[in-house]
Amino acid sequence: MKNNKKGFTLIELLAVIVILAIIMVIAVPRILDVIETSRTSAWSNNLSMIANSLELNGSIINTTSGTVQQNVASYCTSKNLSGIADLDTNVTVNACTGNKFSISGGSAGQFKDKKGCVDCSASTASMGSCTVSSTTAYCSN
Repeated sequence: MKNNKKGFTLIELLAVIVILAIIMVIAVPRILDVIETSRTSAWSNNLSMIANSLELNGSIINTTSGTVQQNVASYCTSKNLSGIADLDTNVTVNACTGNKFSISGGSAGQFKDKKGCVDCSASTASMGSCTVSSTTAYCSN
């Protein structure tokens, strides 16, 4: 009688499963770190885009009188940046202190729980400018 067994033994299957589990334990945290790093980088770029857009729009609105800081005051008062930059719909202005915008990524989407501060009160140029003073916290008073 010929014993012609085909297939894998239980030990072989368990060995493969253990090897795959070890690979997953090593790979998954690294992949999650890369994803979070890319979200943080995108958030930082969005805040820079907001600052540049506020500065540009402020100087275009009224270039003959006033400064960028005075011209962006209406954006701060209305807390509406939708016309300023093409942003994720969950990016909102939480509060304004002077010409500082506290911005959050909302409760959903790729920028969930992200915070930042765009400061348009610096006067590094003759017309003024907007800078990102924080990509991780709201503006301080």
